[in-house]
Amino acid sequence: MKKIALFGCSSVDGTPFGVDHPSIWPNLLAKDLDATLDNCFVGSGSNAAIFRKFCEYFQTNTADLCLIFWSFYMRAEIHMDEKVYQITPGTKSLPAKYVNKFYSHQNLNTYKQDLQNKIWCVDQICQKNNIPILQGTAFDIDFDLKLPHIWFPHSLHSLIENHTSCGHAQLPDHLKIKDKIKDYLIEKKLV
Repeated sequence: MKKIALFGCSSVDGTPFGVDHPSIWPNLLAKDLDATLDNCFVGSGSNAAIFRKFCEYFQTNTADLCLIFWSFYMRAEIHMDEKVYQITPGTKSLPAKYVNKFYSHQNLNTYKQDLQNKIWCVDQICQKNNIPILQGTAFDIDFDLKLPHIWFPHSLHSLIENHTSCGHAQLPDHLKIKDKIKDYLIEKKLV
Protein backbone atom coordinates (compact mmCIF):
# COMPACT_ATOMS: atom_id res chain seq x y z
CA MET A 1 0.00 0.00 0.00
CA LYS A 2 1.22 3.49 -0.85
CA LYS A 3 1.60 6.33 1.64
CA ILE A 4 0.67 9.96 0.95
CA ALA A 5 2.08 12.77 3.09
CA LEU A 6 -0.13 15.87 2.94
CA PHE A 7 0.78 19.33 4.23
CA GLY A 8 -1.24 22.53 4.42
CA CYS A 9 -3.52 24.71 6.50
CA SER A 10 -7.20 24.20 7.33
CA SER A 11 -7.91 23.70 3.61
CA VAL A 12 -6.53 20.17 3.97
CA ASP A 13 -7.86 19.23 7.42
CA GLY A 14 -11.57 19.09 6.58
CA THR A 15 -12.62 22.15 8.60
CA PRO A 16 -15.33 22.17 9.93
CA PHE A 17 -15.96 18.43 9.45
CA GLY A 18 -12.71 17.19 10.94
CA VAL A 19 -9.63 15.40 9.68
CA ASP A 20 -11.14 11.95 10.23
CA HIS A 21 -14.36 12.57 8.30
CA PRO A 22 -14.49 9.99 5.47
CA SER A 23 -15.92 12.47 2.94
CA ILE A 24 -13.24 15.21 3.05
CA TRP A 25 -11.11 15.36 -0.08
CA PRO A 26 -7.82 14.06 1.41
CA ASN A 27 -9.51 10.93 2.76
CA LEU A 28 -11.45 10.40 -0.47
CA LEU A 29 -8.22 10.74 -2.47
CA ALA A 30 -6.35 8.26 -0.28
CA LYS A 31 -9.21 5.78 -0.62
CA ASP A 32 -9.31 6.17 -4.43
CA LEU A 33 -5.54 5.66 -4.63
CA ASP A 34 -5.59 2.73 -2.17
CA ALA A 35 -3.12 4.62 -0.01
CA THR A 36 -2.64 5.47 3.63
CA LEU A 37 -2.64 9.17 4.45
CA ASP A 38 -0.53 11.16 6.88
CA ASN A 39 -2.45 14.44 7.04
CA CYS A 40 0.11 16.81 8.51
CA PHE A 41 -2.08 19.92 8.56
CA VAL A 42 -1.52 23.04 10.65
CA GLY A 43 -4.88 24.66 11.41
CA SER A 44 -4.79 28.36 10.36
CA GLY A 45 -1.17 27.63 9.57
CA SER A 46 1.36 29.99 8.14
CA ASN A 47 3.73 28.79 5.44
CA ALA A 48 6.49 28.81 8.06
CA ALA A 49 4.47 26.31 10.12
CA ILE A 50 3.69 24.19 7.05
CA PHE A 51 7.35 24.13 6.00
CA ARG A 52 8.48 23.26 9.53
CA LYS A 53 5.96 20.37 9.63
CA PHE A 54 7.25 19.15 6.24
CA CYS A 55 10.89 19.20 7.42
CA GLU A 56 10.09 17.48 10.72
CA TYR A 57 8.09 14.78 8.94
CA PHE A 58 10.74 13.85 6.38
CA GLN A 59 13.53 13.73 8.96
CA THR A 60 12.06 10.46 10.26
CA ASN A 61 9.52 9.35 7.61
CA THR A 62 9.17 8.85 3.92
CA ALA A 63 6.20 8.69 1.56
CA ASP A 64 5.30 7.49 -1.91
CA LEU A 65 3.71 10.85 -2.73
CA CYS A 66 3.91 14.29 -1.15
CA LEU A 67 1.16 16.89 -1.52
CA ILE A 68 1.66 20.40 -0.18
CA PHE A 69 -0.82 23.25 -0.48
CA TRP A 70 0.68 26.52 0.70
CA SER A 71 -1.38 28.92 2.78
CA PHE A 72 -1.97 32.67 2.33
CA TYR A 73 1.47 34.14 1.80
CA MET A 74 1.07 36.84 4.49
CA ARG A 75 0.11 34.47 7.28
CA ALA A 76 2.78 34.73 9.92
CA GLU A 77 3.80 33.45 13.31
CA ILE A 78 4.31 35.28 16.54
CA HIS A 79 6.20 33.47 19.29
CA MET A 80 5.27 34.64 22.81
CA ASP A 81 5.35 33.00 26.23
CA GLU A 82 6.36 29.60 24.85
CA LYS A 83 3.40 29.61 22.43
CA VAL A 84 3.23 30.04 18.68
CA TYR A 85 0.35 32.11 17.35
CA GLN A 86 -0.61 31.83 13.69
CA ILE A 87 -1.85 35.19 12.45
CA THR A 88 -3.11 36.72 9.25
CA PRO A 89 -4.45 40.20 8.49
CA GLY A 90 -7.83 40.44 10.20
CA THR A 91 -7.22 37.48 12.55
CA LYS A 92 -9.11 37.24 15.81
CA SER A 93 -6.43 35.19 17.59
CA LEU A 94 -4.77 38.35 18.93
CA PRO A 95 -6.17 41.84 19.66
CA ALA A 96 -6.66 43.79 16.41
CA LYS A 97 -4.36 46.64 17.52
CA TYR A 98 -1.42 44.21 17.70
CA VAL A 99 -2.26 42.50 14.42
CA ASN A 100 -2.64 45.84 12.65
CA LYS A 101 0.63 47.13 14.11
CA PHE A 102 2.44 43.93 13.11
CA TYR A 103 1.26 44.09 9.51
CA SER A 104 1.76 47.84 9.12
CA HIS A 105 5.54 47.28 9.25
CA GLN A 106 5.84 44.23 6.99
CA ASN A 107 7.64 44.03 3.65
CA LEU A 108 5.37 42.24 1.17
CA ASN A 109 8.30 41.35 -1.08
CA THR A 110 9.92 39.46 1.79
CA TYR A 111 6.78 37.34 2.22
CA LYS A 112 6.69 36.63 -1.51
CA GLN A 113 10.38 35.67 -1.65
CA ASP A 114 9.97 33.53 1.45
CA LEU A 115 7.18 31.55 -0.22
CA GLN A 116 9.32 31.20 -3.34
CA ASN A 117 12.19 29.84 -1.23
CA LYS A 118 9.94 27.32 0.51
CA ILE A 119 8.52 26.09 -2.81
CA TRP A 120 12.04 25.60 -4.17
CA CYS A 121 13.31 23.87 -1.01
CA VAL A 122 10.40 21.42 -0.84
CA ASP A 123 10.79 20.59 -4.52
CA GLN A 124 14.53 19.98 -4.12
CA ILE A 125 14.15 17.84 -0.99
CA CYS A 126 11.54 15.63 -2.65
CA GLN A 127 13.52 15.32 -5.89
CA LYS A 128 16.70 14.35 -4.05
CA ASN A 129 14.76 11.68 -2.13
CA ASN A 130 12.82 10.41 -5.17
CA ILE A 131 9.46 11.38 -3.67
CA PRO A 132 6.90 12.49 -6.27
CA ILE A 133 5.50 15.86 -5.25
CA LEU A 134 2.56 18.05 -6.15
CA GLN A 135 2.56 21.59 -4.80
CA GLY A 136 -0.17 24.20 -5.00
CA THR A 137 -1.92 26.82 -2.92
CA ALA A 138 -4.99 27.03 -0.77
CA PHE A 139 -5.60 30.63 -1.86
CA ASP A 140 -5.19 32.49 -5.15
CA ILE A 141 -1.84 34.20 -5.66
CA ASP A 142 -1.84 37.62 -7.32
CA PHE A 143 1.89 37.83 -8.02
CA ASP A 144 4.40 35.91 -10.12
CA LEU A 145 6.25 32.93 -8.75
CA LYS A 146 8.81 30.70 -10.38
CA LEU A 147 6.88 27.45 -10.13
CA PRO A 148 8.26 23.91 -10.10
CA HIS A 149 7.55 21.76 -13.14
CA ILE A 150 4.57 20.13 -11.39
CA TRP A 151 2.20 22.65 -9.81
CA PHE A 152 -1.54 22.24 -9.23
CA PRO A 153 -3.15 24.84 -11.53
CA HIS A 154 -6.05 25.78 -9.20
CA SER A 155 -6.08 27.14 -5.68
CA LEU A 156 -8.14 24.92 -3.40
CA HIS A 157 -10.45 27.81 -2.53
CA SER A 158 -11.13 28.54 -6.21
CA LEU A 159 -12.71 25.08 -6.49
CA ILE A 160 -15.27 25.76 -3.75
CA GLU A 161 -18.78 26.53 -4.96
CA ASN A 162 -20.61 26.06 -1.66
CA HIS A 163 -18.91 27.47 1.43
CA THR A 164 -19.52 26.55 5.04
CA SER A 165 -20.11 29.39 7.49
CA CYS A 166 -16.35 29.46 8.14
CA GLY A 167 -15.48 29.73 4.45
CA HIS A 168 -14.42 26.14 3.81
CA ALA A 169 -15.82 23.60 1.36
CA GLN A 170 -19.13 21.86 1.88
CA LEU A 171 -18.89 18.06 1.53
CA PRO A 172 -20.06 17.92 -2.15
CA ASP A 173 -17.20 20.27 -3.05
CA HIS A 174 -14.73 17.95 -1.32
CA LEU A 175 -15.63 15.33 -3.92
CA LYS A 176 -14.99 17.83 -6.73
CA ILE A 177 -11.64 18.88 -5.23
CA LYS A 178 -10.62 15.24 -4.88
CA ASP A 179 -11.50 14.54 -8.52
CA LYS A 180 -9.51 17.56 -9.78
CA ILE A 181 -6.43 16.61 -7.77
CA LYS A 182 -6.66 12.94 -8.70
CA ASP A 183 -7.05 13.74 -12.42
CA TYR A 184 -4.03 16.04 -12.26
CA LEU A 185 -1.93 13.44 -10.43
CA ILE A 186 -2.78 10.92 -13.15
CA GLU A 187 -2.12 13.44 -15.94
CA LYS A 188 1.32 14.21 -14.51
CA LYS A 189 2.01 10.49 -13.91
CA LEU A 190 2.56 10.97 -10.18
CA VAL A 191 0.36 7.96 -9.39
